[in-house]
Amino acid sequence: MSWEVVSCWIEGHPGLASWVQAFGSISAIIYAVRIANKQFQRSVEQQKKEEVLQNQRLVGYAGRVFGAMKDTFEGIENYGYGVDERLRSVIDLKDIAEVVENVGLDNVKDLDLCIEWIHLRHCLKKFISALERDRTFSNSTILEEMAPILHAANVCRDDMLKISETM
Repeated sequence: MSWEVVSCWIEGHPGLASWVQAFGSISAIIYAVRIANKQFQRSVEQQKKEEVLQNQRLVGYAGRVFGAMKDTFEGIENYGYGVDERLRSVIDLKDIAEVVENVGLDNVKDLDLCIEWIHLRHCLKKFISALERDRTFSNSTILEEMAPILHAANVCRDDMLKISETM
């Protein structure tokens, strides 16, 4: 088949050009919609990955906060932390509390996780406050006050782990 035959056939069907143009336009529109849809899906997937990562970071921070509280409690309980060790613990815990206070919850979409995080911050503040109030350095007295706070912090951390596992 030569180009002359094709050219004659096209000239013999004057509406063919508009049909080809219409088909091309529709194909371009469908292709553009598919590209936009793919980009949207990638964007949603990326956002989900970022949310999961943020949640994992938050749970990791919760573990560190609880660990610092537990180390202090065990130091007093098992090693009889004196004035210097307690002051050092208070300074360390206050530094941690400052960092914890500045952790943004804007990207955390799970309300339960946010509530547990805020509860953990409250436990940390109460824990520090109990350490600072104890002027007698009576280990039994301070441990009795700190044990329920530490337990509440542990519950928060465990709840955060459970919440993050369901995501």
